[in-house]
Amino acid sequence: MITSLVEILEEKGVLTYEEWETRIRKKIEEAKGLTKFEELED
Repeated sequence: MITSLVEILEEKGVLTYEEWETRIRKKIEEAKGLTKFEELED
């Protein structure tokens, strides 16, 4: 499904697969330091 979305965005000239991948990797790196909801104590 995500691949299809990227393909459509590429066709429209909005985003390339490389740009998409770079953005996703950046978000993953940023999320590494975040606390997850499940880790919070009552």
